[in-house]
Amino acid sequence: IFILYMLLEFEENSCLLLIDIQQAYSDVFSLDLLSKNIPKLLSHARKKNVLISHIFEIDDKKKSLWLPFWEELKGPRTFDKGRPFSFSKPLQNEAVFIKNGYDAFFKTQLDQYLKKNNIKTLYICGLLTGVCVLNSVFTAFNKGYRIIPLENCCSDRLKTRHNNTLKYYSNYLFIKNKI
Repeated sequence: IFILYMLLEFEENSCLLLIDIQQAYSDVFSLDLLSKNIPKLLSHARKKNVLISHIFEIDDKKKSLWLPFWEELKGPRTFDKGRPFSFSKPLQNEAVFIKNGYDAFFKTQLDQYLKKNNIKTLYICGLLTGVCVLNSVFTAFNKGYRIIPLENCCSDRLKTRHNNTLKYYSNYLFIKNKI
């Protein structure tokens, strides 16, 4: 993995987007692998002076309008509180955006921030691949960004949902890659 990691070259005008790398998702498969890959990726991006943006979900009864339907589907929800894992904490100079739903762009300043920084390509790592990552990919695609999810820096509660999301949308909405 370290050799593959060193081969990742960030394109010009790119941003590393970390979506929901937070404690609410400690039940994903291969968390141990993520806890090794993401710090390496962050270190590499920081050395290359790549723009880094962290997105955290904080559920809110007033702002998370999807909550009643989610609870109808799944039952009572433990609210996400946006607490990052220790291996993915933002540095003081890195952008942090709070979302109140699945889409990193919905009612956040993310798109304006990316445009202000002339970003064209998004390297994405995040949780959950088939939920928040995918919702954010849909919006990023529709806004014209090039999208490169890093499959071994993403995970989901279900390995099949993670694998199927990458399989079915690769070369359709994004170019998947690994570190």
